[in-house]
Amino acid sequence: MWGKHIDVVSSERYDRLPQLPEQPHVRLWDGDWNFLSSLVCEADWEWELNDASVVTVTVTEDSPYYDTLKNPQAWPKTTLYLTADIGEARWSGRVTQMSHQQVGQGRKGIVLSVTSDYVKLKELLAWANPFLPDQIQFPKAHILFGPAKWVVSSIIFSNLLRRGNSLWKLPDRIINISQWLDLDMSGWPVVLRPPSMVGDKSPMAITSARFETVDEVIQPIMEDAGLCVEWRRYLPGDPQIDDLKGVRRGALILEVVDKSGWTAEGTSLVGSVVSGLVRSVTKVAADGFDQSTETIQKPTVPDEYRRARYWGTVPSMPWVVLDENSGCKKLGLEWTPPGPSQFVGGGTSMLGVNETIKAGIIGLGGFIGAMFGQSQAGATAEAILEPLYKDTIAAFQSKKDHLRIHTQGWDYPFEAPLITGRANSLSMLSKIRMKRAETAGKLTAEVELPPEGPYIPGPPGHGDFWIGDRVAIDVGVGKLIVQHVTSIKWKQDKGWRVKLGPLKRRTGDAYLADRLDRISQAAHTLGVW
Repeated sequence: MWGKHIDVVSSERYDRLPQLPEQPHVRLWDGDWNFLSSLVCEADWEWELNDASVVTVTVTEDSPYYDTLKNPQAWPKTTLYLTADIGEARWSGRVTQMSHQQVGQGRKGIVLSVTSDYVKLKELLAWANPFLPDQIQFPKAHILFGPAKWVVSSIIFSNLLRRGNSLWKLPDRIINISQWLDLDMSGWPVVLRPPSMVGDKSPMAITSARFETVDEVIQPIMEDAGLCVEWRRYLPGDPQIDDLKGVRRGALILEVVDKSGWTAEGTSLVGSVVSGLVRSVTKVAADGFDQSTETIQKPTVPDEYRRARYWGTVPSMPWVVLDENSGCKKLGLEWTPPGPSQFVGGGTSMLGVNETIKAGIIGLGGFIGAMFGQSQAGATAEAILEPLYKDTIAAFQSKKDHLRIHTQGWDYPFEAPLITGRANSLSMLSKIRMKRAETAGKLTAEVELPPEGPYIPGPPGHGDFWIGDRVAIDVGVGKLIVQHVTSIKWKQDKGWRVKLGPLKRRTGDAYLADRLDRISQAAHTLGVW
């Protein structure tokens, strides 16, 4: 039933696939976002998952605005921006360097280094208290706890509000009275789309910020929860954004999007060309280490896929398969087999062990010494014996991944290097699970998509998948593996190239242990202990 629905939807979508232009529409803007000129240039436009990319743009002397662009003194503003529209996908960034070079066949040209607009989050500090002036920063850290998507959005918005709200500092334009208490986002150069708490299934997260960059604060949360910050410039000619009415043209629109598939219904990890992708749920055993994967026999279909003319990918049910049958060309595939299957950690005895032994020696020695009038004999004996007994009992632990061993065979890689820390603690369990994740098999791939389809990258509503989405790739002999899109690039004269790879994510007890560590760090920052 669901297969027939997919066939109908795919047929309708294929009939309305947009024709991509042969060349991106590249425009130059000044720091006030006044349009300056279209450009004739060559570049490979790249989007990276939760990171800023640097694109090298070559502008030839036959391009409009060339004479002005090559002379920085003639620039209308010292800051210039570029946008590149490729179908419905839009790349934007700031010019960070300009140089004169020979661009081939004796032609003169200009080479621009342009950094994508994600860099705005690396140029924004997360204040300890973004609602107070710089001279009064109490409490010592900005601590938030809640669903990961809400926490990330709140960190971003509170510091964007600090930039746009001039309650404590003189505004950028003093004569503009409206900027003295500017709670209206219509004048903000960077705006965050408000997140919806309804249906937010992202896991709980905690963070503390004390003047790190916003990117540094939110990166660990986004990696754990599978979140993605999508960014797009709002330009003249774009349709009105319903939840951001009045936003100025040229503003950078940020949105925190959940790409994880964190649902009780599970998601797809593997499959085959014949039977399709399999929906499954990963379950962790009572020991917090062993885990198993359980197949869901009758998965529910996301409501989005039942909507007429829906365009995009739902994390819990990925559907895009990049294989040769769809015209995709595999440029490279790298598989790193899993490593060691036994993990040893420790070096420090479990909490209370050394203390119990010490108390026992002092007590027993003192009791025996008291018979001979030497009540301090216990303390003396303990001082002598401490180097011999300390960190010898319950100081090490080992965990073996039997499922990995079963897949590796008889002569498998045995042990990973020692993981130092306190044995038999939640923190050590977290480190062991992280080490297992680090040594797990990893698949990365790069695929070239045909410009005529059947798949078109683009933001939700304008493409089949986008940065951070989960898609499947044929790894050979009809086997499919689902990975996240970590990079999308438009190659000059070659079309779309997509890179796939795993996300850095902590799950289960490792996820909880990481949260406890963050709570401890936050309390320490606040001066609680």
